[in-house]
Amino acid sequence: MKTILIAEDNELNLELLSTILSVHNYNVLTASNGNEAISTAKSHQPDVVLMDIQMPGLDGHEALEALRADPKTSHIPVIAVTGNAMPHDLRKINDAGFNGVVNKPFRMADLLQAVKLVSPD
Repeated sequence: MKTILIAEDNELNLELLSTILSVHNYNVLTASNGNEAISTAKSHQPDVVLMDIQMPGLDGHEALEALRADPKTSHIPVIAVTGNAMPHDLRKINDAGFNGVVNKPFRMADLLQAVKLVSPD
């Protein structure tokens, strides 16, 4: 069973993502901010991280930078989850080194496809 870490500060989004992924047989870990996401990723080594871009404290870009800089977590695929889907936002996400992006509001099929692309069975 694959493990996915969801880093999301909005409780409703976190619950929705957790439910969808649990129903599809993923083990789900959660973090409510960037610092928690980094700590959880280091200690649990998830197969994939779903990273909200706009979070208090460390945002998704800063958390990604920290994950990539640490040899313990640099290999973990990170998918951006964002409501900012303008071309310049998507370019910034791509340039930052995210492995994919899921736009909010997301479709379940798009979410599951993004996860499978970066961490196939």
